[in-house]
Amino acid sequence: MLDLTEEAPSAEHLDNQVQKAQEQLLQLKRQQEQIEKQKRELEELSRRQDELEHGRGEMSDKLTRATGCARTRSVQRAKQARANPRGPRKFRPTFELIETIDPRNWNPSDLHKELSAL
Repeated sequence: MLDLTEEAPSAEHLDNQVQKAQEQLLQLKRQQEQIEKQKRELEELSRRQDELEHGRGEMSDKLTRATGCARTRSVQRAKQARANPRGPRKFRPTFELIETIDPRNWNPSDLHKELSAL
């Protein structure tokens, strides 16, 4: 680093050496700050990725449970419908009434009256 020769360095030469050392130190401090900033950004990115993976796993678990519950309820309802075959028949008159409604057959001047009757 220092160029120490046999002769005593001049004051100007030592001042230049000190100034160069200070500039190098300042440059190293800037590099250190930049590296620390990159480290913080990478740590934040890693934290956010961990949160994403955790959230995805949690949502997948919840959807799996919800799907299982829905499937179980569907099976139960199907069993109930088979056990009580008259259940769906009681809705047949309502379905037939709904099927008779055909707006194409309505008189345009009676549109308000027809819609109110429903």
